[in-house]
Amino acid sequence: MDGDRRRELAAIARPARAQDSPARRLIAWLQLLFKAFVQRHSWLARWQVAGRPALLLLLAFLVQKNLRRSYLSWHKSRLQRRAAAAVTVQAAFRAMAARRDLLLRRRTRAALYIQAQWRARRALWSYLEMKRASVICQCAWRQSIARRQLGKLRLANVERERLDELCRLHEMVDVLQQAVEDAEVRVIAEREAAVKAIAEAPPVIKETVVWVEDADKVNSWNAEVDRLKGLLGAEMQATIDAKKALAKAELRNEKLARLLGVQEIKNKTLQDSVKRMEEKASDLEAENRMLRQAVASIPSVKSPSSENHRAHDLQATPLNEKTTNGAIKPMIVDRNGDIHDDDNAELPASNDAEAEKQQQELLIKCISEDLGFSTGRPIAAYLIYRCLVHWRSFEEDRTTVFDRIIQKISAAIEARDSNEKLAYWLSNSCTLLLLLQRTLKTSGSAASARQRRRTSSLNSPKVIMS
Repeated sequence: MDGDRRRELAAIARPARAQDSPARRLIAWLQLLFKAFVQRHSWLARWQVAGRPALLLLLAFLVQKNLRRSYLSWHKSRLQRRAAAAVTVQAAFRAMAARRDLLLRRRTRAALYIQAQWRARRALWSYLEMKRASVICQCAWRQSIARRQLGKLRLANVERERLDELCRLHEMVDVLQQAVEDAEVRVIAEREAAVKAIAEAPPVIKETVVWVEDADKVNSWNAEVDRLKGLLGAEMQATIDAKKALAKAELRNEKLARLLGVQEIKNKTLQDSVKRMEEKASDLEAENRMLRQAVASIPSVKSPSSENHRAHDLQATPLNEKTTNGAIKPMIVDRNGDIHDDDNAELPASNDAEAEKQQQELLIKCISEDLGFSTGRPIAAYLIYRCLVHWRSFEEDRTTVFDRIIQKISAAIEARDSNEKLAYWLSNSCTLLLLLQRTLKTSGSAASARQRRRTSSLNSPKVIMS
């Protein structure tokens, strides 16, 4: 009953104290407990006045003890809850930091893996691209080399086919000529036999009548039919042979057209070589002119040995030079390019220019013909070189024979009559160019040696005087 009463009083008093502080609510609760205790133990009021204070002190002590115990337990539990909450918060923050660190490590590891994979792919791609480019370059280079070799092989095959065709044509021409000659001999023999038979035949021929039976007529007609069939077959075979010959002729014409293209290309290359030879000839002429000027500018120093040498040269005068008595010996050039003197024909000193002109005309007329080759060397080139050396044209400043020879060779090359003539004149030009270069080099070295000897001879007295 008392317990129910306390609960009712507490339920009535709780709403009024709901907004108070915890200390006030505790004091109010203690007051209610004290009142309920007093009401339940009302017999204590009947105690004496002397025993009441002791009881109150005891009760106060007990209340203080319980209050302190409850306060301490409450405070301790509060501290524990706060410590647990702090530990929980710390654990939560540490877990969040750990998760953040783990996430950062995972991201770093993933980024490193992605970078490594990307760099590997990029290196592989660049390697494959470089390999592909190198393979393409190698293929292009090998293709160009193969094309060049194929072109050379094709040209060689075309040249071989052309030579074979020419040999075959020559053989056919020889066979046809032999057949024509045999046919002519046969026709002449048959004609002579017919003339002889006509001459030996009797003047009167008796006509004889032959009775032909029906069987003989049939046999003759059958023979005639067979002969006509044979003629028809021969005509058909001749037609087939003519068609085959026409196809072969068309094929030969195509081959000849290709060969003509090749010959045109060779002709162009020969023209280019002719132009280069003309340029070399002009350069050689300029160099010759410079060397002549250099030789002319060198001062001449006379010595007894040079005078004796000149006297000896006058005694043994070569062709196309003045002799001691003022006469000029003409020159005779044979087919082999050798030069001879004509002692029987001597001209006076007043006709030196005319004799020299006549000899130049003779040389031009001689080189205008095809002199051919001797032991693989062109005769015309060596003839021109010997004549120029013989006339001492290299020692003069200006001669017309050079211009005339160059004009003659240029006209012969520009004529372009046939490839054989062009090759002939090109070989002559090359040989003459080599001979002239050799002569100019030797003359230049001799002139420089003479100049060094003269300077040393001029400087030697100064050395003696010093």
